[in-house]
Amino acid sequence: MFPSSQEQHPRWIRPILVAVVGTLLSATLPVRASHTPAPTQVTVVGSFQSELGCPGDWQPDCLRSWLQDVDGDGIYTFATRRIPPGAYEAKVALDESWDVNYGGGGVQNGPNVPFVVVTTGTEVFFSWNSVTKVLTVSVEGAPGGMFEFTGFFAPVANPPAMNSVNAGRAIPVKFILNGDQGLAIFDQGYPSSRQVGCDAAAPIGGLEETVTAGSSSVAYDPDAAQYVYVWKTVKAWAGTCRQLIVRFNDGSEHRALFNFRR
Repeated sequence: MFPSSQEQHPRWIRPILVAVVGTLLSATLPVRASHTPAPTQVTVVGSFQSELGCPGDWQPDCLRSWLQDVDGDGIYTFATRRIPPGAYEAKVALDESWDVNYGGGGVQNGPNVPFVVVTTGTEVFFSWNSVTKVLTVSVEGAPGGMFEFTGFFAPVANPPAMNSVNAGRAIPVKFILNGDQGLAIFDQGYPSSRQVGCDAAAPIGGLEETVTAGSSSVAYDPDAAQYVYVWKTVKAWAGTCRQLIVRFNDGSEHRALFNFRR
């Protein structure tokens, strides 16, 4: 008669067999890395996606607004001319879901980044820096120098909000440009403003160069790491609405809407 399994393997051998089998399994099974992998997909999502052919807006899994890092420098970009005139908002989502997303100032789960398209066929250029996590939207195409703009800050609200102010007052327009970029930051003839309709904010008049309050048009506050442009408005604008257009010398452009009280 054959011996039982217990008789074949005495009790003192069993711990050794378990240890050997455990070692072999740990050597063959894959080990999961503890670090977070780089995103495989970066998408700019927002209230404009349906205009690009997505089933709806705010869809991180629609790759019609896929941001790509073509040259491997960590800057992901996407450009389109299919967004019609209007006020929109955007942010960046990773890997086709909302699990990881970045808004204004590169803040995770941060506020939406607003932008306004005025003319049909205008190129809108989206750029996301994978290091700073900042999304930049340029409504006039790919900017040359690429300031990393964040703003506007209080007391100025971003579109589609309409800022209600007294005509004739000086308005501090505050923003950040990824550090001190000097004072020669504006494109020639800018900032400027134009009259718009108070309901749809459609342009009515032509561009007018702004008038600054005092001898200095713009200043940099190193303590706040922030620029302050003081815009001197005109009393004759009472009862009208205007669009402030701040265009920088890298080609990027940002706007704000104002309703001037009497």
